[in-house]
Amino acid sequence: MTEKNANIALIGFMGTGKTSVGEALADRLGILYIRTDDLIVEQAGKPIPEIFRQDGEKRFRELEAEVVRKVSSRRRAVIDCGGGVVLNHENIEWLRQNSIIILLTSSPEVILERISRNGDQRPLFNNVDKPATIRRLLSMREHLYRDAADYVVDTSGLSVMEVVEKILEYVGSNSLTK
Repeated sequence: MTEKNANIALIGFMGTGKTSVGEALADRLGILYIRTDDLIVEQAGKPIPEIFRQDGEKRFRELEAEVVRKVSSRRRAVIDCGGGVVLNHENIEWLRQNSIIILLTSSPEVILERISRNGDQRPLFNNVDKPATIRRLLSMREHLYRDAADYVVDTSGLSVMEVVEKILEYVGSNSLTK
């Protein structure tokens, strides 16, 4: 889908650059940037680590599905999806209706470096061996990410703007601009 009103949905594991790239891409195109995790926090009235701790991952995934269903009906937006969005095939079906789905990937080493550098709290990494957890989760999700994606960009050795340029080359920068 490269129609003028399409969304660009960014999927991929945590630490692959979805937020940085999403913000820069939306800014470059002059379109709305939507971060599904922010909408989940707003809807739940509490941070994601608290949702996981108090309500469990199942409730988080339910909230995520509600948010994805709502935002997928939008037009001309960059949608930054949480890393686990692919765990529910309905999320991908909703996104596919109006979006070009771009998968951002990175090596496990780069992911570990990025999430460690950011210092943010990742609920799936509480008191665990982070490198082993990254490899295990990537292994479990890789086929889901690849099956969902229209296009893949490995962000490991690229700047944010280099990733943005690759995405624009794929979607055709004129197809989404005003």
